Amino acid sequence: MEVSKVSLTKYAVAKRLQISQKILRDWIAKESEIGNQRRKITTGRQTSCPELEEYLHDNLLILRTQGVKVKWVWFLAKGKKWYEEQFSERL
Repeated sequence: MEVSKVSLTKYAVAKRLQISQKILRDWIAKESEIGNQRRKITTGRQTSCPELEEYLHDNLLILRTQGVKVKWVWFLAKGKKWYEEQFSERL
C-alpha cells in the first residue's frame, strides 16, 4: 500500500492546529529540545481518599446508565454523607 505524502505550508499547519505561526516557528526551532524533554508519569493529582472516589465513581456510572443527569451538588452531598458514615471517628 502506498502512502501519498501531502506537503502543507507552515501557515496551513498552524491553522489546522489552531496556533499562531510564531508558535509553530518556535516549535520547529526547538524541535530537538522538545523531543528530549522528560514526561511526567503521573497527572500530579493525588487523592486523599481513594475509597470515596471509587464509591462516587461507581454510583455515578449507575446513575448514568439510568439516564440521570448528575450535577456537582450530588458529588458534594453524596460524598459528605458517605465520609461521615465511614469516618465518623475522624470528625
